[in-house]
Amino acid sequence: MPRSEILNKNKKISIIDKGRELLEAIKEACRSQGYFTISDLALKLGMPRSTINDWVKRFLKTGLIEEIEPAKGRKPAKYIHKQDSEMFISPCKRIFVTVDLRASLAEVYHECISVGALNYCAKEYSRSGGSIVNAFIEGSLLRLRMMLTLQREVKVGRPPLPAIGVVGLEFGNGEVELLIKAFGGPAYSIVKAMKYARGVLGIDWFKRGDQYYGKIRLKAYEHLSIGIDDTDKEGDGATWALAIELMRELKNRFRDIEPIAHKVIQLYPYIDEKTGGNYASLVEIAVPLELKESVLDAIYDIIASRTKSPNTSIAFMWGLTVPERIKKLLSVAKKGRVTVQEVLDNVGKLREVVVKEVTGLRGCIGAVAALACSDPSISMA
Repeated sequence: MPRSEILNKNKKISIIDKGRELLEAIKEACRSQGYFTISDLALKLGMPRSTINDWVKRFLKTGLIEEIEPAKGRKPAKYIHKQDSEMFISPCKRIFVTVDLRASLAEVYHECISVGALNYCAKEYSRSGGSIVNAFIEGSLLRLRMMLTLQREVKVGRPPLPAIGVVGLEFGNGEVELLIKAFGGPAYSIVKAMKYARGVLGIDWFKRGDQYYGKIRLKAYEHLSIGIDDTDKEGDGATWALAIELMRELKNRFRDIEPIAHKVIQLYPYIDEKTGGNYASLVEIAVPLELKESVLDAIYDIIASRTKSPNTSIAFMWGLTVPERIKKLLSVAKKGRVTVQEVLDNVGKLREVVVKEVTGLRGCIGAVAALACSDPSISMA
């Protein structure tokens, strides 16, 4: 064999070995913290960042890895390994949290591809007590509302005990650390599945007897409810459709926001000036603390550029609790006519609710009333 071929062959083997070494380091990083960065690998393997970067580009092209968070300023991009068999059985798609310091509440959102797992977890969390106030399912999201309090011990184990519960939640430096205690199947979720969910910054877990404790690190968001109404005209447009467009466009503009819910709220149907059945829309999103003002401006711009009506208004409400005035307003708006002035008088007494006139004020009636439905106990119908 010519010397040049021998050299090329040896070089090829060396490259394959280097790739395998790098993939093993990637797998290990994903197992321990749920993701990896180029800096992590360069430090661990003692290799130049430029070399790691070339391999990452190669693995991205072949589908071995996936970018889950792009680089932003000094913050490096994050990647996950796609070929790990554990990832294919993980039902966890997203886990994120909103914090309402004023109300001393937080809400954790867990998106799952399994309806069975969602219902099972909702039941087990509901009966675990501890910090949890309410556990309920909306669409593909399990929503866990809990108190921002000191840790509360929960008992988990074999029936009749629940299998999973929240011990507590700590907030600081823009992050939340959620402490979960589990037994059996849910314990497997802590150890194997949750770390692959988008939004999880890292998981540390430990075992005591037959019970597992998981510390899950999440970025802190703030809950924003957006009421929208009167965006269509006879034969053109639909408020519910524009509300969905709004969610998608916000996600395109701000990758860091997380959509929560889209709801359609029925109001008093016997209003002469209605274009259809007199429905308003509500959008709920989780907004990073640093993006609050930018997101509000973007919402206004999106609605203003796409509405078909001269009477469009939007309403904003920050936080996880709904003022009683807003709940009463919705109740009245479902039974009869409400005036614009009545709405503005009510909103004027509330700091957490803001009305924005887009093309007209008539839409503020449905927009503000819709905000009430961010309370899970309030009926949309």
